[in-house]
Amino acid sequence: MQQVKVRIFQQSAVRNRLKLMGAQFLGSWTEKDTYFLQPAECFLKIKRMKGAAFLVRMCREGQWGLKKDAKPLKDADRKEKELSEKFGVTGVIEKRVHSYSYRGSSISIHSLPAIGDFLIIEGKLSETRPILKKLGIEKPEFVSLAFSEMA
Repeated sequence: MQQVKVRIFQQSAVRNRLKLMGAQFLGSWTEKDTYFLQPAECFLKIKRMKGAAFLVRMCREGQWGLKKDAKPLKDADRKEKELSEKFGVTGVIEKRVHSYSYRGSSISIHSLPAIGDFLIIEGKLSETRPILKKLGIEKPEFVSLAFSEMA
């Protein structure tokens, strides 16, 4: 799965456009991501959300895309301790997420206090630009850094 991250400055306008273009609202929740030290171009984190946890590995692919692999965790505390000892923690990020589904793509708005708001599109890379255009984002500010690198 490909992931593209874009900085946005008017979250409410983006949310309204998602509604107007027929995106299905899936809900909103708080997430906590713990990032671990990894080689350049890759990120490893444990994502905790809605009572579940996932081990997520993302590596940069192309100029502004990321390839994502996520696996559910049964014992997130044990895995977090194991990874902390093996790699070290580079950051813990808490954020609010608003999630949508649109024509096979997952679209979410991530709000991080002190960092800002970001639109994340997961799906086929070829469909990213048309979605951004429909959202009125003509000159997107693509972000290839992990949130932990921006804090």
